Order: sequence, then structure tokens, then C-alpha cells
Amino acid sequence: MYQGELYKKSVEVEVGLPSYWQRGFDEVENNQRMKEELNFTDELRDKVLFKMVQYKNLMVHSYNRRVVGPATYELSPVNGKPISHTWHATKLCKYYI
Repeated sequence: MYQGELYKKSVEVEVGLPSYWQRGFDEVENNQRMKEELNFTDELRDKVLFKMVQYKNLMVHSYNRRVVGPATYELSPVNGKPISHTWHATKLCKYYI
């Protein structure tokens, strides 16, 4: 027996047997469950949105704790308009005019 003949015979046997999922599939029940799931999409969307807001707040808090911590300063020129970045004390040096 050649390899090609053996392959053909094994494929025929595998294709002829339905899998566990194919045997247990019920189209009517599947459609009903899909309709039930559609009822919960708004609820699921709200939960996901809430988790996204929580995550964003956590990231903002973590960033602010790291950037605006001890020994950080907000600089502003003489006109009083603050500069957008914060500066750590180790990066600043005294400047005399």
C-alpha cells in the first residue's frame, strides 16, 4: 500500500464521523440563546465602560503620584502663566542674575 492510498482511506473515515459538537448542536436552542444574549448587551456595555473608567482613573492616579510627588515643582515665568511640565528638584539648579 502506498502512502497516498493510506491517506485517502484515513481521510474518508475521519470526514464520515461527526464530532461531539456537531452531534450536540441544536439550531432552535442556539437561536433562542442568541436572542437572550442580545438582551444583555446594554448591561455588558455598561459594565465594560465602568471598568474602563476605573482603569483610566487608576492610571491617572499612578501617573500623578509618580510625576507630582515630593521634590517636584511647577515653574512659572514672571507673568504668572504656569509652564505645562513639572520639574524634579534634581534637574533644577540655582541661577543667579
